[in-house]
Amino acid sequence: MDYKYINQLLERYWAAESTLEEEEILRAFFSQTEIPAELEQFRPLFAYELTAKHTERLGDDFDQKITDWMLAEFKAKEGVDLSGDKMAMQRLKEAAEKAKKELSSSAPPLW
Repeated sequence: MDYKYINQLLERYWAAESTLEEEEILRAFFSQTEIPAELEQFRPLFAYELTAKHTERLGDDFDQKITDWMLAEFKAKEGVDLSGDKMAMQRLKEAAEKAKKELSSSAPPLW
């Protein structure tokens, strides 16, 4: 089987150009039990959620809070309101999701 699409998504991921949807595709792919040996090295990067779902400690509204904070900071520093720019908002939401995942995985357990 040709895994060209998965390889393209990995290239986009490493270039920090992947969307949340593309990263979800990668997580779904690497959560399978059978993946090609040449891609096995990437499994821990994307399959971590299968074993770490319970580590979500920051709440469902954390993404929105961090997005709102980034909007306010940018407006205060640059004088530009990005809330009407769909592309900017998408990038901010992706950055908030990434920050939440990094914080959630690096924070010590609360239990």
